[in-house]
Amino acid sequence: MIYDVTNFGAVPDNASVNTSAIQSAIDACHENGGGAVNIPAGTFVTGTLYLKSNVELHLEMNARLLASPNLDDYNSLDVYPENFSCVESEGWEGRHLIIAHGIKNAAITGLGTIDGGAASIFGECHPFQAFHSYIWSYGLTYQKDRSLPRPGQTVVFIDCRNIRIIDITIENSPCWCLFFHGCENIQVRGYKAYNRRDWANTDGIDIDTCKNVTVSDCIIDTGDDAIAIRCDSAHLTNGRTVCENITITNCVLASSSSVFRIGVGIGEIRNVLISNLMIHRGGKAFNMITSYSSHGHALIEDIRIHNIISENVYLPIYMREDHDCYIKNITISDYHAKAFAGCIFVSDGPGNINHISIKDMHLSIIPTSPPFTTADQEKNCTNLKAGESQYLFYLKNTDHISFQNLRTDVDESVQGLWKDTFFLDHSDSTILP
Repeated sequence: MIYDVTNFGAVPDNASVNTSAIQSAIDACHENGGGAVNIPAGTFVTGTLYLKSNVELHLEMNARLLASPNLDDYNSLDVYPENFSCVESEGWEGRHLIIAHGIKNAAITGLGTIDGGAASIFGECHPFQAFHSYIWSYGLTYQKDRSLPRPGQTVVFIDCRNIRIIDITIENSPCWCLFFHGCENIQVRGYKAYNRRDWANTDGIDIDTCKNVTVSDCIIDTGDDAIAIRCDSAHLTNGRTVCENITITNCVLASSSSVFRIGVGIGEIRNVLISNLMIHRGGKAFNMITSYSSHGHALIEDIRIHNIISENVYLPIYMREDHDCYIKNITISDYHAKAFAGCIFVSDGPGNINHISIKDMHLSIIPTSPPFTTADQEKNCTNLKAGESQYLFYLKNTDHISFQNLRTDVDESVQGLWKDTFFLDHSDSTILP
């Protein structure tokens, strides 16, 4: 059965707050055994909505759910036990536009748009060059009033099962667009995410401590991580500590930070397949880190990355291990990268990055593009971590790293910035033709 929100009093006038009407349609659909809640063409302003089991929220072509600018229209911070905020360091708190908590057999579908309303929240863009690493090279923007936290993730699924996100667009998000935490059996297909390049913390998809997830045919162009695979189990109440069985394929991605960030939290990440990607902007294309902060402790293993083209990125591959964790059993193959710098593999503990295979890779070092200049590129190569930046492949404390059919070239205009192709520091590596 289809429940049209206009039959419950929703008005697409770009002004009326329709939270009660839309929620009434969702509740009626759920209470009557399930079906579809239809959002027709037009702009419907709303506060927090709660998705229920057996409900498909369907946005028609040219339908727009627009987040209310009034924080009083959002959920309380204690709305569910796993909710969290990040006010001090990033400026957002746990208020969301759509919340799904502990539900199963639900979906958000259609060719319509969920608008997080961030255009009225973010302020002026400021130049930003973190560690001369090309991150947020277009500048960085937070909310206009830093004393007033902005809303958090726009759409959240917490401890849910059997969820589908099909064809929808999320744009103008004040924080992460789409967040799965402690979920199982998730399908994301044909999803689009668009945020301004300079907006902080506006990740496209965050997959956190989930099991059995497929992501395909997506287009993400955003200011922060395009896709994050995390194991941040600290806030979960269902006991899950492992993020596993993830496949990501046939996507076009761009980020002003990490295109893929793999390894945030305390737990395990394993069994990940990533393939058939076009990356056209990024700080770090593949960023695998065992610790995002002093408290992180991620164990990362069994990841396969295949058939990738990346352009206009800083680091094509970045692996860093600390806190006695590990990154192991990683295969990266058929990767053509045009980048401003090389690849880095650094472990604090001997051998904690191990059994890494790089096959059929073509790395082209190119001059930076605006807003950066060749002088900025040279500055990056002589920064505080100069050793890491002056080689095409920098390896420290790694074990059983193999390179096969590796091709490299450096544009003649920047050849003088690099000392050599390889730097090996306490590293056991094999380089094959």
